[in-house]
Amino acid sequence: MKVKNYKDTVIIALLSYKFFAECIAAIKNQYKKEEEIYKVLGGMDFDAFNLPSSMLMRTLGLLFDDKSDWIGYYVHELNFGKKYTDGTITETVNGKKINIKLKTTQDLFNLLYSNQSSKEEKANESNVK
Repeated sequence: MKVKNYKDTVIIALLSYKFFAECIAAIKNQYKKEEEIYKVLGGMDFDAFNLPSSMLMRTLGLLFDDKSDWIGYYVHELNFGKKYTDGTITETVNGKKINIKLKTTQDLFNLLYSNQSSKEEKANESNVK
């Protein structure tokens, strides 16, 4: 079996959970600072897309090929997993609803990694002759 494009495999292999968790913690800390600035500005609109937390989230998203924006969902909608409850996110597999746990940084890492692994498996299957 051969993979046409090795760069995704290499990147994901080099990105350890420890480093990923440190990045999420940095996003959380920076996000808090950005919220304080927003309050000081009296709610005045500013370009949130180019803030450090957003840039780091986009970088992680690119590394994991996170086209579904699980990182953004975890950070913004689930408030870093605090708003997660069982049944919040489900997937139907073979007619059965399966819960997708997204309560912790480890859960997010596992989801992103499994999505990346699935893409690699599909790439490998298509390259088998």
